[in-house]
Formats: sequence, C-alpha cells, structure tokens
Amino acid sequence: MVEDSRMKPDTPVQVRYRPCPICVGKDCLLLHDMRFSLPSGSPLPEAYTVVACSCCGFVYADTPGSAASYNRYYAEFSHYEDPAIATGGGEQAFDRQRLAETARWIAGKVGPDARVLDIGCGNGGLLLALREQGFSQLTGMDPSSACVAHLQERGLAAMHGCLGDPPSGRERFDLIILSHVLEHLLDPRSALSSLRELLNPGGHIYVETPDAARYVEFPSVPYYYFDSEHINHFDRFALANLARAGGFRVEHSGSKTLPLMGGHAYPAVFSLLSLNDTAEPLIPDSSARHAVAAYIAQSAQASRLSEVLLLALAQKRPIALWGAGSQAQRLLLDEAMAGAQIVAVVDGDRSKQGGSFAGCTIAAPAVGLRDLPGNCLVVIAAALVAEQIQAEYHALGLPFECVVN
Repeated sequence: MVEDSRMKPDTPVQVRYRPCPICVGKDCLLLHDMRFSLPSGSPLPEAYTVVACSCCGFVYADTPGSAASYNRYYAEFSHYEDPAIATGGGEQAFDRQRLAETARWIAGKVGPDARVLDIGCGNGGLLLALREQGFSQLTGMDPSSACVAHLQERGLAAMHGCLGDPPSGRERFDLIILSHVLEHLLDPRSALSSLRELLNPGGHIYVETPDAARYVEFPSVPYYYFDSEHINHFDRFALANLARAGGFRVEHSGSKTLPLMGGHAYPAVFSLLSLNDTAEPLIPDSSARHAVAAYIAQSAQASRLSEVLLLALAQKRPIALWGAGSQAQRLLLDEAMAGAQIVAVVDGDRSKQGGSFAGCTIAAPAVGLRDLPGNCLVVIAAALVAEQIQAEYHALGLPFECVVN
C-alpha cells in the first residue's frame, strides 16, 4: 500500500512497492485501498492500493506481492482447472460462443497455416475454437499441470510453464495469444518484450484484457473488478502504450462484450500487435483513471450488507458461507462482519474443497451444509452465479434461511 491508507482519493503519492508497469514511473494518484480475507495458504497479499500513474495514466495495483508468489498461485491455486465451473475451456454454451467469435476474428487476420502459441491457455477453449477454423499447428502453455493434462487429453500440444519460460527447442511462432493474461502479470512490459524473440518475421501477438474504461457500465457486486489476481487495469490507450513500451505497434484494436454465467456480461478490449523496430514515445492518457474513479464511487454507493444478514449478525446467529472466492474474500472484511460466527464454508469449486477459509475447512455444499445449528443463516457470496447457487441450495431441501449478499 502507499503511504497512508486514510488519504483521500486522487492524493499524489509515490508508489511503495511497484513502479508503473508501463512507464516505470513512481509518482501516482491514490484511487482506492483494497483488502481481502484470503484462504489459508494463499501466496497472494491481503491488501494493495489501486493507483493511477501520474506520468502515463495507467491504472494498476501497487501490490507487495512478488512474481514468485503470483506464479505459485496460478500453478497451485488455479480456478481454471475444473471444467464444470471454469471459463476459457468452452464447456458452457456462453463460453463456446465468445471463444468461437474470437477465433473467427483471428482467422480473418491470420492464416490457418500459422504456428500458434496460446500462453495462459487454461483448458484450451480458444485453441479448440481455432482448430475448428482450420488451424492445425496449435500449442498451449499454462502454469497449471491439471490444465496441461486436460489439453493433452483433448489432443492438443501443451506444455507446463509461465510467460517468460521459453518453449523447449526455442520454437518460433506466427501468432502468440495472451487472452486475459496481462491483467495478472506483475511486469507485463518485460513479459511482452520477451516474446519478440519467439515470433517469426511478420508474426503477431493477440492480446485481450478486461476493459477498465467500461467497468462502470457493467456493475456486479461492489469492487468486482478488484480482486486479488487482477492487478492491471487496461483500456485501449494503455494497451497501445504497453505495445509501444514493449517494441510493438497496434495493427488492429477494438472492444467487445463477453457473455458470462447467469446472463451477466463483461467488458473487454483487444489488440493485434506486430513487431516495431522504431521506438515510439508513450502517449499519456487519463481517461482510464476517470473511468475507474467513477467505478469506485459506484461500488462505494452499492457496498451494503443485506438487512437479513445485518439482523443475523446483530442476533449473533451462526453463519454458513457458500463461496470462498473473491466476493467472499471482500465480504468478510466488511466492518459489520467483524465477530461473525462462521460455522461452515462450502464451495462448488473442487479445487477449493479441503482448503481452509474463515477458520473452516471448505466442503462440497451437499456435505458442508448438513447438521448445522437450526438458526443458521446460509449466506451466498458469489458475483455471477448467485441465482444459480440459490436454486442449487433450495434443491438440497435444507431448512436453513438463505440470503444472497
């Protein structure tokens, strides 16, 4: 965090941990202090400060986390492994739709004979969509061993590794994909620059990230776009500056709206980059700072616990928490939750089950919600699938009162 967390937003400060990932500037404007209640054993920091670079305007998290801690998180705590709930693998219809649209766009710009490397590919949904477009030289790379094994089961070439780990044999590619990767990286500028030597002449890089310029247009739970993983907040201007800093130029760019679970939507921005041997100056832009500040104000206004939960807390009722993800991590640090009697935590993500969160062992819902005190309140803490979880809860036929927060 920077200096004093009690300072007002837009206060000029110097970053404490992390210079600007694009221009390496240290002067910034404070936007928001973020805290999390993380699962036991998580290598990620429990707090960071969202700042805007005073030089180039980039919005990012001044986080004390190290590259090693983030790499370990994606290798050991990946929530993209379980095909039943993870996006990016194309298992759900809405996910297949958006991956197919991206593959069609790429196919319109890059021929099917291209050698393709998808870094941070998860369960390989985009590679499968490209295969349907006629691409055959496809390779995926992911830090999760489970994801790599899943890709291989689907007949795709796959390797275990992080961005910055060179593929074996020093292969070169015509297209490298970074889809929803750059927002997770501590040093995206160096990561992007490192890919220059992996590109064939005339090669391209496709990048796609959440679009910070439109967070406010797609509200979910408060502070949804600030979680422990997303530490960079790009818009199209920031992506263009990152490209310039990394030795690339933008050939094509645009914005899109991604369909998500439960009928929700997510703003994204994308660019197709090519090598640029001519150094170009960065172009400062403050539009993302203003857009994110508006989103922070929107979140602050909506940041309230439900009346049912507040009453239960006042009555010292036991709480069973359904959800151990980002929304639950934010919820538990609400001042009103101090002293809450959490008696159970359940989550449908099998990768979370067996871990420890809020002093409880995370269990499968059908198991962890049995034999609770009769006056227990079940609190659903999920950003996108709260309605689906509520239906699943009622299908269990349990007698406990249930509320979404």
